[in-house]
Amino acid sequence: MKKPFDEERKNTEAWDSVDSTNLRERILRWEDLHTDFKERFHNDRELAKDIVCFANTDGGQLFFGVSDDRRIVGVQDVDWLLSKVDDIAYRHCEPPVTVVPQVLDVDDRKVVVVNIPKGDQRPYRTNSGNCYVRTTTGCRQASREELLRLFQAARSLYYDETPITRLNMGDLDFESLEQFLERTQQTDLGIDAERLLRNWRLMSGTHPTFAGLILFGRNPQQHLPYAQINALRIPGTDDSGEPPDLKELKCRLLGIIEQAERFISLHLKTAQYRGCRCYERRCTHSTQSSHLFPTRRCGHGNGRSERNTLNDSPCETTRGQGHTHQYKT
Repeated sequence: MKKPFDEERKNTEAWDSVDSTNLRERILRWEDLHTDFKERFHNDRELAKDIVCFANTDGGQLFFGVSDDRRIVGVQDVDWLLSKVDDIAYRHCEPPVTVVPQVLDVDDRKVVVVNIPKGDQRPYRTNSGNCYVRTTTGCRQASREELLRLFQAARSLYYDETPITRLNMGDLDFESLEQFLERTQQTDLGIDAERLLRNWRLMSGTHPTFAGLILFGRNPQQHLPYAQINALRIPGTDDSGEPPDLKELKCRLLGIIEQAERFISLHLKTAQYRGCRCYERRCTHSTQSSHLFPTRRCGHGNGRSERNTLNDSPCETTRGQGHTHQYKT
């Protein structure tokens, strides 16, 4: 059985053989599934995207110092670029990606080659939460089906069970875990906190998983800035204007849910009419038509008594009497 190290070594053998001669051959063939050329470093986000897409697909090489018209222009500050690449691969990719840099001297110019192996912890994401794959024409965001295949290939089907290897137990708030156990009456389980978190797949080894960070992390949004709810109130149906109330709900997951409930309750309108009570948005009392709440007028009096059960809540009308709707919008 071939070990992961053997597979990685198979890939790096091709990297070790890169020299000025086959570099020119690669430039003639230009970019493909495993090759990308760049004249210079642009920004952190673009480099993180390139590293992630190679790690998610089949590995590859980034060449710095080659212009779009296929000229070798070289890299001015090699040490700075090598440090930048290493920092971005570690801090801007989740999980961190191990890259192997190489410097070539070609016609008194230096070309930096960043060798990116096919990852064994796929899928990889940028720190903004985006997952990319490599194609013959460049990088693009992974589709849902591609993400599923990546999880299956890595034997980690569930995203929330993926460990965040740059974090440790110190990034979890064990006091919030104790409060959760008290609220759910699970304080007598007889299991220590670390073992309990591992059993719940909220930790893997000494690293919190995505679910563990979102549920009991000290500051989840510091590491997962996209793990939040943006709540806004839009009166009427026109959403072109500035909403009168806009909130970014940031906290641990259970706290975000409570904040969302309060936001909805704050803007939830309730109206009452005498006679019957209805908690659903749609009422079908009339045999001839139905209407969608909210409404100010109801003409359900049709000469007979009706009963409608919605969510086990009775709704009745009585002949000759006014009746009530209590609804929430």
